[in-house]
Amino acid sequence: MRYFLLALLLSAAAPVFAQKQEIAIPTDSATHKVTYSEVIQVPGASKADLYSRAKLWAAKTFPSTDATVQLTDAEAGRIIARGWTRINIVTLGIANPMKLWFLVQIDVKDGRYRSIVTDLEYQGEYNPRVTVMSAAAQTARTPADETLTLHNERTHTKKGELRPIFASYRTQTNDAVLQLQAGIKAALTASPSTGVSNSDF
Repeated sequence: MRYFLLALLLSAAAPVFAQKQEIAIPTDSATHKVTYSEVIQVPGASKADLYSRAKLWAAKTFPSTDATVQLTDAEAGRIIARGWTRINIVTLGIANPMKLWFLVQIDVKDGRYRSIVTDLEYQGEYNPRVTVMSAAAQTARTPADETLTLHNERTHTKKGELRPIFASYRTQTNDAVLQLQAGIKAALTASPSTGVSNSDF
């Protein structure tokens, strides 16, 4: 919530530029959370093959202590992981780095898989030069749903144009999630590999 309020304050001070086309942020009809979901066909790939590829992708993508694989269920064909990627939100012409946290779920069946990315959160990075906010406040996680989906006088101009800072949040978030899904697709549609050369040594 702190970052959302900060965004509102900065948007009021920032100049307004016309947005050519506002990015459509997908939401789940049941939870109303921002949720990216796609089903990809992988002809000829068995459930076991796709599960192995997804598990290898998850192991490579979430190796650290704060980005972890939370569930691996071979029988159900499901993998769930929690991680983050870095994005840069532009405020008053200055790029401010922060973490975009997400939950990713991969479900596999014979010949296809589904990826779901949801539970998005923003987390700022600590800056000792910022004295108006404590370290805890600067690095607190904030749900991204409101920032990405609200449509009111604070997020949009009277002409209905999205204000620059909110456009930055939506563009950076959307690009990051699409890049994540592209990585999943590349891993699961490629030929199976253990990541270790099996050539004759």
